[in-house]
Order: sequence, then C-alpha cells, then structure tokens
Amino acid sequence: MSSLQKLSYKFTSKAGNQTSLLIFILFILYRGGLVLN
Repeated sequence: MSSLQKLSYKFTSKAGNQTSLLIFILFILYRGGLVLN
C-alpha cells in the first residue's frame, strides 16, 4: 500500500487537479477489476 500512497502523493503534488485524481481513482478501480464487471 505504501507504493500506492507514493503514487497518489506524486499525482496530487504534481498536478493537484481533480482530473488527475479522477484518473488515479479510475486506475485503482481498473487494477481492482471493478471496471471489468
């Protein structure tokens, strides 16, 4: 989970936009396999 936190911190600190946060959340959902359902 630490790597995910680092990634999220990177995304939020780099852009700080809701778009980047949305993309990150979509990536997490895709990794979770929730999108495939």
